[in-house]
Amino acid sequence: MPTPLPRPNPFNDELVISAYNRCLDLEEREAQVIKHGRLPPLISARLLGYLIVEATTKDGRLEICTDIIGAVGDQALQALANVYKDHFIRCFHSARSRSPTPSHHPSAPSFDAQKQPYRPLLVPTPRSHQTAKAKVSLIDGPSARAGLVDDVRGASPYTVTHAAHIFDRSTNEDLGVPKKADYAASFNAVLDRFGQIKPIAELNGANIHRLENILTLSLEFHSLFDKLEIWLERNPNDPPHQYTIASTDPGYTQSLQNPVTLITHDAETHPLPDHRYLALHAACARVAHLSGASEYIMQVLRELEHIGVLAYDGSSDALYYALVRRLNIEAH
Repeated sequence: MPTPLPRPNPFNDELVISAYNRCLDLEEREAQVIKHGRLPPLISARLLGYLIVEATTKDGRLEICTDIIGAVGDQALQALANVYKDHFIRCFHSARSRSPTPSHHPSAPSFDAQKQPYRPLLVPTPRSHQTAKAKVSLIDGPSARAGLVDDVRGASPYTVTHAAHIFDRSTNEDLGVPKKADYAASFNAVLDRFGQIKPIAELNGANIHRLENILTLSLEFHSLFDKLEIWLERNPNDPPHQYTIASTDPGYTQSLQNPVTLITHDAETHPLPDHRYLALHAACARVAHLSGASEYIMQVLRELEHIGVLAYDGSSDALYYALVRRLNIEAH
């Protein structure tokens, strides 16, 4: 549920204090600010503020703060929030299956420059990931015992599961389409700067199917995971690969074993999900819900489902791209 940014400013680094104060100021003045882009000013302020709060690394926090300080004026701040909505929040959210229209943000030219080096390095994601699915099936037992999947064989440690990608496998698909390649480059830039993950080395091409990027989940929990309604949190003091299953709705987790420890019979040949990837998914879930961005995205998708047409002003990116994807035509 949307939540005001924490006050007073909880940080002690001069750069972070200054950046966070800009978010607090925009939040306080949101009723007087002219909307720029698709996010309302209030959600823009909270999205950027919670990105600072929930950053998974110190360097990632400094990167988002540098971007905020470099955004001159309310319009530029809102443009920056839209960048992170499009290329961070939406890359984890279930709306990712309807890859949004790659959008240009003229008030964030520094970001446009940052993404350019990634374009020539991108390798298309192969559609098939049968090898990964076969390997994942061998480590389904822990998921079943945690309650994350339905054990259809009673006491058996084996079950029917889905291979759920943490980072979306479709991000680097259809790179022959210029706008799709542009979107993928933007995602990689955000992942590198804010997430402090090297996407070209770790997730490019077939590497998106590496086991470190896959969880085994039942249909129900796969859907909740992709909607950012459940996520795995890890306390730095906890044993390796031990997580608490968190959710926007306590009803989703009340019947689950908590905490859960992910295990494998051979960490070299069957590695477990990368804790950095899960930490970013968890941070994204918290930012999306605390800022209200998740409700905004779901509202847009509900409009598509019930109306089936573009918003009257053509401003709804999810509506637009989902529609052209359904019609299997290229947007121009």
